[in-house]
Amino acid sequence: MPAEEKKAGPGAMIGTAGPGMLAGLRVIEVADELAEYTGLLLAGLGADVVKIEPPGGAPTRRIGPFLDDEAHPERSLFFWNYNRAKRSVTLDMREPAGRDALLRLLEDADILLDSSCGELNEALGLDRAALGQRFPRLVVARMTPFGDTGPWKDFKGSDLIHLALGGEMMNCGYDPDPAMQYDTPPIAPQMWNAYHIAGEQLAVGVIAALLHRHHTGEGQDVSVAVHEAVAIPDRIMVQLAEMPDGMRYVSMAKGLVKPSGSYARAPRRYAVVLGCEIDHATNFIYADGLRLNDEAAATPIGMSCRLCPREGCDQRAFPPLDRPIRIEQGHRRVVPYGIG
Repeated sequence: MPAEEKKAGPGAMIGTAGPGMLAGLRVIEVADELAEYTGLLLAGLGADVVKIEPPGGAPTRRIGPFLDDEAHPERSLFFWNYNRAKRSVTLDMREPAGRDALLRLLEDADILLDSSCGELNEALGLDRAALGQRFPRLVVARMTPFGDTGPWKDFKGSDLIHLALGGEMMNCGYDPDPAMQYDTPPIAPQMWNAYHIAGEQLAVGVIAALLHRHHTGEGQDVSVAVHEAVAIPDRIMVQLAEMPDGMRYVSMAKGLVKPSGSYARAPRRYAVVLGCEIDHATNFIYADGLRLNDEAAATPIGMSCRLCPREGCDQRAFPPLDRPIRIEQGHRRVVPYGIG
């Protein structure tokens, strides 16, 4: 781009569009892989995101893949991807000085992004109600695996567990053999997909809470359970998608819940998916309203990140298996590496 055409912008997720809608707001992020994507979205919208790391660095620095396959906290492509456009500060929350420093940061913050599942409140000596009383304008955005109440509230989770429980893995896999039998198990659509779904919902909740604060001056506690976000039993999701080979499809997905018949057994959850090539979409009632003739309206997708050759995909979690990556220091793009 010629120099005279360049304009100042907040980062690669917005490019040269100018200041984002959250410009001037500060986010204090105390998050792991559950909510780092939410922090990335808020940073992409222009917020100043300050990530709190313990001594030795955040645990997500140890998630691969790593640059040149050398495992090191400063070489994690996962950490680079989900924490770009953020600042970082190291605080030891086990020490009074670290806790006091975080409280000072919260005095000037607009949003606290927390996926510690109560550990932060315990370290500060403030439960959620006391935190809200001390910082009445603060929007607290929390991500938990299974929510704050109910029989699963203390269970741990993972991306794969949420995708399986939510039904997404039933949507993915390979075609059956000629006898219409499946000889492979369900597979995950891509790595970290559950946290992407929940992260987008939490970001929307944060924006709604900021609008509420704009009118009332009051902060709010916004909580998203990953399981609830991923298990969408009553919604019909319609997508116009394009594969890397240029083929376009219209797909519809709906979750179903079947009662177990006993209070001692969890309900059964199913996902039903229908789809067709774009040539047949006019016979598909759920395609009504989609811009079928607009190539730009299709969402680029792939079989999985490991097989998809697309560059510039903001949903990419891993590079393709069969192509090298390029690291260009100081060059900003949607993902922190190029695919060569």
